[in-house]
Amino acid sequence: MPFANIRISKGSRVLHGWYIHPLPYEMSLKDFFMKLVNKEISPECNIAVTSSKEIERIELSEALAASATQASLNCNIIELTKGVGIYIHYRLKTDITTATPASQNGFAILMQNARKSKLYLPTFPQSGNRKQTLRNDLVDWIHNNGGGWSTQSYANTQGKEFIVSLTEAIWYIDMRSHKKLEERSFHIPNIFLEFFDRANPESHKHSRKLFDANELNLHCQSLAPCATSSWMLMANFDWLCGAFDNFIVAISNYTGYLQCHRNVTAVNHASESPIRSIDQATMIKVHKCNIWVTPIDKTKYYRLEQLLSNLPPWKPVDIEEYLPNDPVQRMRYIQGLPHAFSFKIGEYRFSSGNNAFNAISIWKVDEHVNEDLIIQENTRIVMELQADAPRYHTRAMRINYLRTCDLLLPKVKPSALRTIYRMLTGDISAAENAIEAKVDERVRLALELGDPEITIDLREHNDGQPGKYNDFWKITAQFLAGKAADTVTAVDERRHDTVVHLATAISVNDLLHQIKH
Repeated sequence: MPFANIRISKGSRVLHGWYIHPLPYEMSLKDFFMKLVNKEISPECNIAVTSSKEIERIELSEALAASATQASLNCNIIELTKGVGIYIHYRLKTDITTATPASQNGFAILMQNARKSKLYLPTFPQSGNRKQTLRNDLVDWIHNNGGGWSTQSYANTQGKEFIVSLTEAIWYIDMRSHKKLEERSFHIPNIFLEFFDRANPESHKHSRKLFDANELNLHCQSLAPCATSSWMLMANFDWLCGAFDNFIVAISNYTGYLQCHRNVTAVNHASESPIRSIDQATMIKVHKCNIWVTPIDKTKYYRLEQLLSNLPPWKPVDIEEYLPNDPVQRMRYIQGLPHAFSFKIGEYRFSSGNNAFNAISIWKVDEHVNEDLIIQENTRIVMELQADAPRYHTRAMRINYLRTCDLLLPKVKPSALRTIYRMLTGDISAAENAIEAKVDERVRLALELGDPEITIDLREHNDGQPGKYNDFWKITAQFLAGKAADTVTAVDERRHDTVVHLATAISVNDLLHQIKH
């Protein structure tokens, strides 16, 4: 859709700063002006003009700093924007003063008008730093939209404080991805979106940080006073006032969401019992036999029906391997189970929450037994299936165990204790961080190999590894890879000379024995 950058001024007063508006169809400059002030186009803008008779002239240009060309009110707007430029400045007629007090000084009037018309902006040093570039772009943004402060002193105090606070808030959100707010339905106004996706946290060699409710609240508190400042309520900031309020509200609401989520997480971590018990995670149903099964369902559930028909009653079957991979088809397959079989079936569902683990088992029910026996057999099957169901322990439950082990087994590493805890309790809760997950995987591998003498090298998980032994590790890897001993030289002070030593692998005990004798 075509668009135009519109500005409306009346003498030295800016009624509507530079703002991009859509051009839905061809119309005259006069008709566009009337639709704009009547809110038929861009209804979010509030322009205090009532008649097109107030227009003195219209100027068009290719850029803000380029020379302007006047145009007639009856010219077509889309045709002009394509041929002349998209910057359209509507200049309105000024109010005519019929009487001037004799006591007014002409020079004073000129100075007063100059002070009213000129707006000042805060100044910052120019720099290639991305954050400082963002700050300067915000200043240019305010200037291009007709904003500013009445004096340079106000610009360097109130204006600078506003720009710095807004820059810090945008940068903080951008470092943690503003899309997270959108995903939680906390929408940032479109007018600010051009200033995001600039932080590029990947270039900092660290993963994206998480939002912190306290830090985000500090940014919200630093912005809030600006929304009610006298300068924000001036006409030259009408284009920003509403969007800025919505920006603060979005940040404040997301802060509240983070605080609520943090409180719930803290309660869950401190709990000494699983948050979701086995009974809460399971559901048992008995589906009656179907007198008639549709041909589509017969085809869809043919393999599963043949399997259940050949199995004795009360033999549970996990249907995971029969489920489609597509999520929608998978859901429909599960929903159609009650209507798929010509015999009575029992259904057991286990859901641990958050889609961490889900299981569905079904079995054929013997229709010739009484209701008491059906309940008894179903209960037995459920108990067997629940014994194999995964368990998720809270952080407090694991901490209590580790503290007890610290008293009784002070020399045992925490990684080994965590593995023993999982083996004894069946806990499959996720590790608290990526490093802990890697360490636990190494310990699990050592236990599976069944070698009590195995050494688990965990140094690769330490940050800031010294590089002075890199040559030694490189040559050692070559030697252990099976290469001939006479082609691998020793890593010593002569390794770069023309005469070098060959590498020899010996145990530490043999080395000490040779040195001793």
